[in-house]
Amino acid sequence: MQSKIRITTPESTINANEMPILNIKSQGDTVILLQKLLLYFGYLTSDSLTGYYGSKTNIAVKSFQEDHHLPVDGIVNQQTWQLLIASLPIPC
Repeated sequence: MQSKIRITTPESTINANEMPILNIKSQGDTVILLQKLLLYFGYLTSDSLTGYYGSKTNIAVKSFQEDHHLPVDGIVNQQTWQLLIASLPIPC
């Protein structure tokens, strides 16, 4: 059984198990969240916060995956979300 990793903020709770799968051409608020996480960890620059999963985001995701010994496919699945969230320096 997989454990659920949650981030609680005053506004909401983020459950890695409920995050959508993202890849090239995904767009929207969840992509912005992904980009902010990648920016925080140094994989993106602030001008990359577009809400569109394009080539810069894909390269950043692949770098994160490689650094964390995940399959390097650029697809942000449950495993990638869990490591992104678990890497944050706040209680989950």
